[in-house]
Amino acid sequence: MVSRELLERIRDYLNEMFKDNIKIMNEMFKDNIKRWPGLYLYYIEERGFGNIKWYVRTNLMDGVGVMGLVDGRIEVDSHVLGENYEEALEIITADLYRRRLERARSEEEKKKIQEERRKEIREVLDDLIDKRWDKYIKDKRLRRRYGSMTFKGLYWGEEVARRIREKYGMDIEFRVGPRGKTGYFSIFDPSGMSEEQIFEEIVKRIRMIYDAYESNHNRGEKVKFEKEFEAKWRLGRRRRRR
Repeated sequence: MVSRELLERIRDYLNEMFKDNIKIMNEMFKDNIKRWPGLYLYYIEERGFGNIKWYVRTNLMDGVGVMGLVDGRIEVDSHVLGENYEEALEIITADLYRRRLERARSEEEKKKIQEERRKEIREVLDDLIDKRWDKYIKDKRLRRRYGSMTFKGLYWGEEVARRIREKYGMDIEFRVGPRGKTGYFSIFDPSGMSEEQIFEEIVKRIRMIYDAYESNHNRGEKVKFEKEFEAKWRLGRRRRRR
């Protein structure tokens, strides 16, 4: 069990690290700050839920969070990276199922169609969470069905994790969450460590995770990677016979 003092050190460190971002958000959303002072500051929550015992969080879009898990490990993660595959699937399937819903002859039939749509969304999200991404690139039928989804972003996220892992020599994982949002995660076991050592380890991982977040948003590198990805994919296509 970590002490309240350690949680406060983590909170204060993050508030200092992201002070410029917090200042910008405060200036952009002055009305929100009037209603909820300190809205974008980091805060501590010791009332856990699920597999989480405590966490240090912020409402900043580009912040980093730290949480204690019920098994004693500590997780450092990034906030959402911009992609939301659940929302993307909602938009795509709304179009795919529109005609069937318009032709439905009863509310019961509409209900069944909507259930099919929700099942399809869940099945695709499960594939993305479990990193079964290749089938959506290689299968022509699936490419046609979900063509507007940016699957390339998943491969870029994984590539960034690989580069950061090599740079820092620590574990880091790129994930798609249950609601289709993406982020970077790093977990360690603090067993046998002093609170000073735990704090130092958390700080190292905070910096690593934020580096991954920033790298993911490096437009030049991302565009370069996506072009190479597309070229590699095209090489796998059969040429038409003349």
